[in-house]
Amino acid sequence: MIRKIKVFFIILVIISVKLYSEGLTGADVLLIQPSASSTALGEGGTGRFSGLDSVGINPAGLCSVSMRRILFSHIEWLSDLKYDSIFYSQPLLKGGFFASFSYFNQPDFDNFNLDGLKEGTLNASDFLFQSGYGYMWGKLAAGTILKIINRNLSKYSSLSFALDFGMLLKTRFIKLYKNYEDNNLSLGVSFQNFGTGIKFVNKSFPLPLTLRGGFNYKIFQNEKHSLDILSDFKVLPMDKITGFSGGLEYGFKNKGFIRFGFSSSVNTPTRFYFGLGGRHLYRKALLGLDITVFPDPIFGTNWIWNMGVEF
Repeated sequence: MIRKIKVFFIILVIISVKLYSEGLTGADVLLIQPSASSTALGEGGTGRFSGLDSVGINPAGLCSVSMRRILFSHIEWLSDLKYDSIFYSQPLLKGGFFASFSYFNQPDFDNFNLDGLKEGTLNASDFLFQSGYGYMWGKLAAGTILKIINRNLSKYSSLSFALDFGMLLKTRFIKLYKNYEDNNLSLGVSFQNFGTGIKFVNKSFPLPLTLRGGFNYKIFQNEKHSLDILSDFKVLPMDKITGFSGGLEYGFKNKGFIRFGFSSSVNTPTRFYFGLGGRHLYRKALLGLDITVFPDPIFGTNWIWNMGVEF
């Protein structure tokens, strides 16, 4: 089974590189990371079993969904760009299922003709529906996500579909401190945005195909403290972008979290991230809040917050 899955992923990589070898992509909304905790870790986590926070990175992580969860996500840039999402997840058939709806709103901008004369304004927006499932066999997990993207530009509209695939593997590495789990290292790989392109009038733009690989290493864990370090490597062959990221997460009693991260890619400045998270048990519901801040050379200081409940 494992060998067949590996062969399947190799075939997908070869096909994707052949199909998307040059040019520019559309549907940039697929590159937005709605999870505040994953963003704080350098927009990484391909090697993490992080449940609903795995969406947008590695669908195999959905296998760790253990409770029903409703999550609201809000991202706002200083240029009045806003991205809002609502997620729902629950355990299903010894795995994890989720569905979500996202809306990306852009402010109106001036429209100019070929002569450089202004002709009113244009408005643009994106709608994204996602649904996926992750399952685990022993130490190996796999998952997939279906995406439906609707992009609107004034009177024009385009509908496209995409699939994500991912795998995760639990294994052992050197234990610096006593851990509760023997498998303190996890490795992951994911293949994102394989699907139909965005088309406006007679111009078509392929989706931003993304290949990811990464690890998550639990340095230590006891009743009060935990410390994880992770790193990701991603390639966008169509956009000719190669990126690297890393992150560190400290947890206290699994109720409070401090996160640091960075990300860097070719021809772009390095970004640094900082995030805080908290969990509180109220009756039988686990309330959660995660906030991440990171500066951007173009959009200024950006904020992401997630608010959710598990029950």
